[in-house]
Amino acid sequence: MKISTINIARLRVQEDFGFQELVKNETDQLPLLESASGYTAGLKTDVENHGKAFGEFDTALKAASSVPSAAEVSNLDRQRDDSCTKLYTFVRGISGHPDKEKAKVGAEAVAVFKKYGGGSIVDQPQNQESGTLRNLIQDFRAMDVSKLTQTGIKDFVDDLEQKQTAYLAAVKKRAKEERSELTGVIKQKRKACDEAYLKLIETVNALVVVNGDVPYRGFVESVTSHINHQKSTLANRQTNADKKPKDPKQPKQPKQPKEPKPQKPGKDDGKPDIHLPEKEEPKKPGGDSGAGKKPDGGSGAGGGSGTGGAGDSGNPDIHLPKEG
Repeated sequence: MKISTINIARLRVQEDFGFQELVKNETDQLPLLESASGYTAGLKTDVENHGKAFGEFDTALKAASSVPSAAEVSNLDRQRDDSCTKLYTFVRGISGHPDKEKAKVGAEAVAVFKKYGGGSIVDQPQNQESGTLRNLIQDFRAMDVSKLTQTGIKDFVDDLEQKQTAYLAAVKKRAKEERSELTGVIKQKRKACDEAYLKLIETVNALVVVNGDVPYRGFVESVTSHINHQKSTLANRQTNADKKPKDPKQPKQPKQPKEPKPQKPGKDDGKPDIHLPEKEEPKKPGGDSGAGKKPDGGSGAGGGSGTGGAGDSGNPDIHLPKEG
């Protein structure tokens, strides 16, 4: 079993510091004595280098603790710890309520707490506690609101969420102040600590392949657990970011209507291009008001009906004199 990877560059400064501290505290599970199975001088050197880099990272962050919001963060952290402890104590009491329905709700709430460590949540490093409380509160919000209200649990959950929100806002403010004062130093020391961590993990994974995982199992399993917690924090953050409504797009300007193209002269669309007064055909003498009838072709001089006047005979109306 090897240690999985995590992109520690995605962690915030305080999150990374808390994670590095957890890793440092697990190194006592490694074989660091020459007589121990799985010991190597290279492993011992990597552990020492990581410890030294972590110490310098710690010093840089402590120098930043003088920023105005640092005290506010500590105070709000104590307040959320107190609120969390009160909620846990209350749900444990409800789980023993004489009313069976209320006791059932209390038992469900206790089960939610135990999933994240029960009363020991407040003993977690601040960055880890923030992620744990976020998940804890979400689980309570998924429970039946009416039942939480009837048992009084909802009031405690609301209080914890308010304390958590205030703490996170103060942490954000502190981070802004720290960036303006010690950004360069902290960034440098963090980078060195991250590199020492990666070198340590690389060495341990290589030794697992060579010597088997038995001498390193405790360290590997513990660090893997811490990595999974950090991955969960990153995933929740991404989920919350995805839920935020995106800025609406600017509406597009409506297109201006195109100028109608002039019709080409002579286009056969059934409509005249130029309207002129219509010419009347000259009336033929003796005919109707309309045009005279055309002679029937091939009827001869006597082809008319012979029933009407000159206009109806089928012969020309105008007679030319015959030549002498």
